Amino acid sequence: MDMIKQDQKEGVRTARNYYMFLRLASFV
Repeated sequence: MDMIKQDQKEGVRTARNYYMFLRLASFV
């Protein structure tokens, strides 16, 4: 159970980083 929760947390962090990267890329 904890493993899945931890994995979701990592996924959210990765998605957020990717979203920020896309915003920076589109800004440039």
